[in-house]
Amino acid sequence: MAHRSGAHLQARVADEVRTGLYFIGEVFWEVLPRILTPISTGRWNSITRSLHSPARWFTLGSWIGGDRDANPNVTAAVTAETLRLHAAWQSSGNRAALHDVSRRFSLSARRVPPPAAIDRVARRAGIPCPSTSPFWKERYAGEPYRLTLSLLSADLEYASQEQ
Repeated sequence: MAHRSGAHLQARVADEVRTGLYFIGEVFWEVLPRILTPISTGRWNSITRSLHSPARWFTLGSWIGGDRDANPNVTAAVTAETLRLHAAWQSSGNRAALHDVSRRFSLSARRVPPPAAIDRVARRAGIPCPSTSPFWKERYAGEPYRLTLSLLSADLEYASQEQ
């Protein structure tokens, strides 16, 4: 892309990071679970028969925003911004997933008593974000699963604002 003066504009590294995160979100976050679920649950065993994949056969990494040897525009400040963008992206994705599941998970404590771990989270409602405590406890009284998922989502939102 040329500027009026003829000089070429350089894309900021943060833009490159955002583009990478977009593809991670659109491809890996959405598609990979659809591929991994049949593999991890053994539904492909009839096809693969005796083939077994290692427990950790897929990992995802990126050098965008951290490749100081290859990109002179990558500085310590750029790497710090890259880490912040990755953390915000991850937190946002997890919050959205928790919120989505909480909307669908409306089991009553009377019908499906919660395990101790769910009960502990539901009882501590509002810690560390006290402003949500009365709202969530009242709104989802009797629905400890939905309450727990909503609290975890609120905790992530609260922690994201701290950054």
